[in-house]
Amino acid sequence: MNKRIYPFARNLGEVTDSSDNFLDPRQYRALDNDYYGKEAKLVKMTPEEYINRAGSDVGYKDEGVRSSVNRNRVEYYKERAMEGDMFPYPWLEYKSGKLKGHDGRHRAMMAKELGLEELDVVEIYD
Repeated sequence: MNKRIYPFARNLGEVTDSSDNFLDPRQYRALDNDYYGKEAKLVKMTPEEYINRAGSDVGYKDEGVRSSVNRNRVEYYKERAMEGDMFPYPWLEYKSGKLKGHDGRHRAMMAKELGLEELDVVEIYD
């Protein structure tokens, strides 16, 4: 992968891929302390680590989470990233120390397949 490609927007204004209505600005509102008083931080992790953590939220482990991923969406995201589109950060939301929500498995799979060793992930805490 070309090391210059990092398809995740550093702020909401940089997001250019709006093809999915489910992508909301939650992760950016959280980082700006504007998400209903919740705390948030930006952390680095491997795409694989994100995929495994997000998979635990939906009851999948290892290969199970991969089988729940829409391959067409991953391929589409890869094409868009290679064209220069920017995507929102993946996020994980915790309540009482337990994962209660996530968004970004397809983007993490895209990142992994594009060869990114690390990605920024927003962790939101109650």
